[in-house]
Amino acid sequence: MKFTLLHRNVDISVPPKITDLNVVHDDFRFESTFKELYKFMSENVEVLTDKDDGNLLIPVSFKHPDEGDDYSPAMKSVYENGEPTGEKLVKYRDDGRAHVQRAYPNIETVECLIIDYDGGCTIEDALELWSGYNIIVYTTFNHLVDRDNGEGSVDRFRVMVRMLNPISIDAYHEREDGLIAMAGGASMCDETTFTRGRGFFWPCYGEHNKDDFILEMLPGKPIDVMGVVSTPKQIYLPKPVQKPKYAGDDSRVEQDRLEMMEELKNCSFPSYKQWFQIVEAMKQSGFTQNEMLEVTCGNTNHATTTSGVPDNDRCLSHWHRASEFGEGEGKLVSIIRLYGNPLFRTKGYRKNREKQSLDAEIASLEKRIKERKKKERLIEATTNHNNIGNP
Repeated sequence: MKFTLLHRNVDISVPPKITDLNVVHDDFRFESTFKELYKFMSENVEVLTDKDDGNLLIPVSFKHPDEGDDYSPAMKSVYENGEPTGEKLVKYRDDGRAHVQRAYPNIETVECLIIDYDGGCTIEDALELWSGYNIIVYTTFNHLVDRDNGEGSVDRFRVMVRMLNPISIDAYHEREDGLIAMAGGASMCDETTFTRGRGFFWPCYGEHNKDDFILEMLPGKPIDVMGVVSTPKQIYLPKPVQKPKYAGDDSRVEQDRLEMMEELKNCSFPSYKQWFQIVEAMKQSGFTQNEMLEVTCGNTNHATTTSGVPDNDRCLSHWHRASEFGEGEGKLVSIIRLYGNPLFRTKGYRKNREKQSLDAEIASLEKRIKERKKKERLIEATTNHNNIGNP
């Protein structure tokens, strides 16, 4: 099997969080048997104080620059003082060819299943689900950590399942719902675990749970993913345009809604993890499906280094899974301030916005006047020249 392992021991600029790294460097490409991978994991378990310092395992094979030009180039985010500036540059290899971008359009094959269980079930429950399959199970950095969210100290772990054969990324995507069901459903596993090209932190533990760390391989058969019932990609027809809950009857509220949509369009996100929150928050705020698509579908401002420009399928997939309940409006305001306009809805924001709009109109008018005068002078000069030449 082939897999991709993002690590920091390479001669490239690695962002503060390795999850934001989008370059598929040659040194990130590995190939081994399932058993050899388990041995490699066992010999290289990480001891961390922060899980973001760990390596990232992606169970896929990416396209290679040496095998053709049919791939999306890696775009390097520019950082200043540890924060992304929003500027992106193409990342090149030493031979002048662009690195491959860590994005699902560049994935050739999925080579192994990895399922994230984050408190939805016990390790024993998951082992029963995957009984008879050749699996690797390992606990994660937050295993048995009480996050003070009502869950308590629960099992947090991953299950890796050996596949009979690698499959294409499209065939994998079509079987996503069936795989979620096999993994126990959304109530037990993290359903985003099957997102195309998702990465998973390498086996690790901290001082807080070193005595509870588990990494084991159990024998069994491989899973035939192609045998899982596929669900062809749905074509979602736009819903009839309805007045969103957020709009209300107040024209000022309607203005607020349109204002928020414009600000969201101009946001720039460092990674996929930040992007999908706007889809969820827009649904929770009462925006319509069409308005969500207007804001983000095909929006190059929303292109992330790991997933590219949001397409129709990705937007609608998240939209239909997102809950309608939650504090969406407050989340959208925070998103805009963090990834777009830091002054959004702060004191004096609207007054400054109106002033900027007025200044822009004045500047546009002055430009038109200047161009008109220039044209009039040119006509006058041409007329005088003709009169001199023809007394």
